[in-house]
Amino acid sequence: PELMVLGEGAMAPYDQDSHRMGGLPMTTSHYMFTYTLDTMRVVLSTPKMEAETPEAMDWGVAMVEVVSLVANFAPVAEDMQVFMPADPSGGVNTIELRGHDDECGELEYTLTSLPTEGKVFLCSCENIWTKPVLEVPQSVAGPCHRLVYQPQANMPAGDADGSKPFDHLTYTVTDAAGAASAPATVSLYVMPSGDDTCEAPPCSVPSAGKPGLALAFDGESSILTLGDAEALKVAPPALSLESWFKLKGAAGGVLLAKAGSYRLGWTRLSGLGCEVMTTLGMVGAATPLAYDDHMWHHAACTYHPGSATVSLYVDGHLAATGTADRPAPPASNYGAFDPVPLHFDAHAVATAGATASLDGDGFFFGYLDEVRVWAVALTAHEVMANMMLTEEMTGLEKGLLCYYPMNDMAEGYSAGTFVWDKSATMSNALLGLGDGRGEYYPTYVASTASFGDVTPTPEDTPVR
Repeated sequence: PELMVLGEGAMAPYDQDSHRMGGLPMTTSHYMFTYTLDTMRVVLSTPKMEAETPEAMDWGVAMVEVVSLVANFAPVAEDMQVFMPADPSGGVNTIELRGHDDECGELEYTLTSLPTEGKVFLCSCENIWTKPVLEVPQSVAGPCHRLVYQPQANMPAGDADGSKPFDHLTYTVTDAAGAASAPATVSLYVMPSGDDTCEAPPCSVPSAGKPGLALAFDGESSILTLGDAEALKVAPPALSLESWFKLKGAAGGVLLAKAGSYRLGWTRLSGLGCEVMTTLGMVGAATPLAYDDHMWHHAACTYHPGSATVSLYVDGHLAATGTADRPAPPASNYGAFDPVPLHFDAHAVATAGATASLDGDGFFFGYLDEVRVWAVALTAHEVMANMMLTEEMTGLEKGLLCYYPMNDMAEGYSAGTFVWDKSATMSNALLGLGDGRGEYYPTYVASTASFGDVTPTPEDTPVR
């Protein structure tokens, strides 16, 4: 007998037993083989004998049994090329991961590496964004196994002619028996602005972003002094702080601060956190995460006097809460607590990127964009909606105390030492300490924080 495996040719038996049965020779052979192609074919044959008598018969093969000595074969995760428009609003940049298993069993999908030029979000089958993926490994739930990719703005192309991917991520699949595939790569190509026909490289162009700027802080001396309007001095009925940020070095410093009133930034013993001063003292919330992945993140801190609770949101999702230690309510309140008002230092100056006292551990090294202070406690839905904005706010939103889009020079204004406040308060911020000393000035750079179509600008190119 002869055994052939496609791609390898004939193989000799590793065990063979020959004997005679009923006067005829009988041979039993055992063969060992391995898969060499996706499809394997086994061919067994014997030579045909010439009949010398009517009773003579042809030689033949009987009792053929092919048994796998491997109980379970590893599944396969597919490498993919995904071509997408630059603006991911509406979930159009959906990636559906693909794997298969020879045993046709259920597979578990796991994201094993994150993209470096954008963010990736978990996604339902209805293309509803759920939450950003910040750490790997991350399970990607079925039945659709979908992700949404959000490219950062103003980022450079994969290479000079756009023939290489703009970004990539990797994933694996695992079957019910625990066998895992080799990692597969999803190569992400971003299509040119307004082009929805790109189906093959070169397609990868600078990712989109609203034409705009951000302020770069050097982590040593840079500071932005917020306006001194009366509305920013006194304690509002409630509070919300918002900012986009991107670290360029180690985590640390403040995003927004007002001595004796509030602080949004990194704590000494934890990661990103927020503290506000109330009539019962300081109330805070912090997450152990530093968010020092050199990606853009949206931070929001809210305080609601009725619940006396500080809520910290990162990338649109609740990251931590803290509640004031309130005394027991009086009997006359029927068990209801009194609100706990905010308590601000009316003489303190609000700042961004550093504390007004220029404390060494208060300096922030990175970029800030879209800074907002509110006199209301934003709801979770409002925080998410603000994070997903693709255009600037009008500045007339209810409760908005100050709003610094940082796009003054991008819109043709001669800003000088001012950063314009787009809110109705019109409380313009000052570069540095407001005393004209340029060594404390943050620098305008091209923002990479939002969506839209732009002419790419090198990220760190000063424009003033």
